[in-house]
Amino acid sequence: MRPYLIAIALFAIAAAGCAPSRASEVVGTWKGAAPERKTDSAVDGFKNFVSGMVSGMMSFEFNDKGRFKMTVLLSSQEGNYTVSGSDVKIESDDGKTKADLVLSSDGKTLTSRKDFASDNVFVLKKEAN
Repeated sequence: MRPYLIAIALFAIAAAGCAPSRASEVVGTWKGAAPERKTDSAVDGFKNFVSGMVSGMMSFEFNDKGRFKMTVLLSSQEGNYTVSGSDVKIESDDGKTKADLVLSSDGKTLTSRKDFASDNVFVLKKEAN
């Protein structure tokens, strides 16, 4: 019985390693969008308003070579990104900007990962490839 379990485990590991990369889904232009959140207080409402305003002024361009360009108003930064499953990690060339994003199952939305309930969230919607 044990050889069968070992064979099944090895097959599962090999199949997981062959899972298609979602990196091609990230390539393209993304525009900031207001996050959809419930508000329980005036402070939360104000945070949502400011977050939505800033998100609307933000865009990202991801190329197929693992590079990105982020533009906010008249300022831009470039850096590298990696994709592992639905996780997208970005880091600017100067190392000052880092973010963990989550790619939606339909490949149309990137959302910043929250570690704490008080963390601000930004959402990117795909515009073009």
